[in-house]
Amino acid sequence: MYRHHHDTACRRLVAAFILPIMILLLVPNTGLGSVAGEVRRGNKAYRQGRYDEALKAYRDAQLEEPDVASLHFNIGNVHYRQENWPEAQREFELSQSGENLALAARAYYNTGNTLFRQGNLPAAAEAYKSSLKLEPGDVDAKYNLELVLQLIQEQSQQQQQQQDQQQQEDPSQEEQQQKDGQQDQQQEEGQQDQQQQQEENQKQQEQEQEQQEQQEQQEQKGQEQQPQDQEAASSEEKEASQPQPGEMSPQEAARLLNAIREQEEKAQEERRAARVREGRPGDYDW
Repeated sequence: MYRHHHDTACRRLVAAFILPIMILLLVPNTGLGSVAGEVRRGNKAYRQGRYDEALKAYRDAQLEEPDVASLHFNIGNVHYRQENWPEAQREFELSQSGENLALAARAYYNTGNTLFRQGNLPAAAEAYKSSLKLEPGDVDAKYNLELVLQLIQEQSQQQQQQQDQQQQEDPSQEEQQQKDGQQDQQQEEGQQDQQQQQEENQKQQEQEQEQQEQQEQQEQKGQEQQPQDQEAASSEEKEASQPQPGEMSPQEAARLLNAIREQEEKAQEERRAARVREGRPGDYDW
C-alpha cells in the first residue's frame, strides 16, 4: 500500500497504490570479468536486503565502468530502498540517457515514484508520461499517472478552499489597507468634526458673552439716565408752572376772571337800577 503523507486525499484512496520500483538487477555487458563479478555480488546482496553491501559492490564496479546506465539504475534502486530519495532520483535520471529504451522507460517510472515520495506531484506526473512515451502499454505507469493527476486536482481544490476560507477569516493585505485607510479617513473626519464643533461652541460662547456684556452695559446706562429723566421731568413741571415772558400765571388769570365777573355783576345791577329810575311802566301795578 503506497500512501503520501503530505496529502489527505491519499488517505481516502485506500485501494490506491503505486507499484514499487521496477527492479532490474542488470549485469553490464562489458566483457570484463571483474565488473560482472562485482555486479553479481551486488545483486545477491540486494536480494537479501543487505543494501550497504550491494551499494559498495556497485560502486566498485563503477570504478572501472563509471558511465554504464545499468549501474546507475541499480545504485538508484539501493538508494530508493534506503529511502534516500534525492540520491535515488539522481541515479535514475543518469540511467535515462542510455541507448536501451526499455531501461530508460523503467528509469522514468522509478523517477516518478521517487518524485512522488518527495511530494513533487507535477514532476512525478511528467516522469510517468515520459515512461509511457517509451512504453505506451505499461499499465503500471498509466495507473500511477492517473492517480497522481487525481491527487493534483484534489490538492488544487483543497488549496482553493483554504484560500477562500482564509480570505473570509483574514482579509487580504490590500483589503486590510483599504479598511485601515477608511478607518483613518473616518477618524480624521471625526477629528475635524469635533474641532469644528469646538470652534462653533467657542464662537457661540463668545457671542453670548458679548451679548451679555452689551445687555449689562445697557442696563447700567439705563440706571444712570433714569435720575436725569426724572430731573428733567421736574424741571419741565417747574417751567410749566412758571409763566413764560408775555404770559400770565394761573393765579393772575383767576384774579382777572374774578374781577371781570364782579364788574359784569356790578354793571348788571346798575343797568337794572337805571331802568327803574327811568320810570318805565312795568307790568305790575303800583
